[in-house]
Amino acid sequence: MEKEEGIYNDRSFWYTKNKKLIYLSQSIFTSICIFIGIVFFNFSVLINKIDIKLLVIFSITIAFCVLYYLPSIFPHKKIIIRNYGILKSISIAWVWSVTCCVVPIWLSADYNLIASYPLFYFHLIELFILILILAILFDIKDIGRDQVEAVNTIVVRIGKNSVVNTVIVPFLLLYSILILVDWKILQESNLFLLIHFLLILFIYTVSKVVMSVRSIFMNILLIDGLMIIKVILSSLILWK
Repeated sequence: MEKEEGIYNDRSFWYTKNKKLIYLSQSIFTSICIFIGIVFFNFSVLINKIDIKLLVIFSITIAFCVLYYLPSIFPHKKIIIRNYGILKSISIAWVWSVTCCVVPIWLSADYNLIASYPLFYFHLIELFILILILAILFDIKDIGRDQVEAVNTIVVRIGKNSVVNTVIVPFLLLYSILILVDWKILQESNLFLLIHFLLILFIYTVSKVVMSVRSIFMNILLIDGLMIIKVILSSLILWK
């Protein structure tokens, strides 16, 4: 939807320059997903798995998606969640968490067993908070664009120099509390705590580093890289 090459940053310039490639790759990706869905999934079984909790989760997710992307479809629409501070980050974190946590469980044969376990939703909240932190950090690189477009993200409202101590640290403390509760309930080993607090340390370090990073590539690498580190560290827990 960019109107001018490089108007905001290197990423926008790349999108504009490679628009045909993007359309082609997304068309191929979508076709592959549809093929996999038709061949490998029994949709009648999946639909039968949908209970009231899952219905609420999916309804909220669809609502977030529609309200977030509405201006891309109808440019004259002004009331949209991405323009309202914390809602932008919340919508991103929620959709990401549901897509990467709830949907794979729904597709698995053990959904009814896992979904009946209260800690499943507890873990979903943990993941949501983690991705919410990353979504807020991701807004730092777009602060100039968001100010121009009147997108009142948390970073725009309180300033990027205050966002770590005012927002990121409290969320990290909340995440730490949830991990401690998780550790106590599941009676996990000390390795469980060590790995999660190592992840927290990585996030805090990156949140300080990205303040001075100007490269869009490095910014994306550092913040998105934390999700890869999360996977690696979580795998160590499962392996143990």
